[in-house]
Amino acid sequence: MDIRVEIIREVSQELVDAFSRLLPQLSSTARSLDYEALGRMMTCDANTVLVVRTPDAIVGTLIGAL
Repeated sequence: MDIRVEIIREVSQELVDAFSRLLPQLSSTARSLDYEALGRMMTCDANTVLVVRTPDAIVGTLIGAL
């Protein structure tokens, strides 16, 4: 199985879709993150956004903050 971990530097619709799919697995009350919310998160110098990707989709995310 081809699995990669990537640092994400800009928001894409694929990333928005992945967060919409994955976030409910962590919290049933968390609000979805739209394009603008992810953009604010990406532009913060203290944040690093990582994704785990298969050839078909983003299957995991990690946000590191300093």
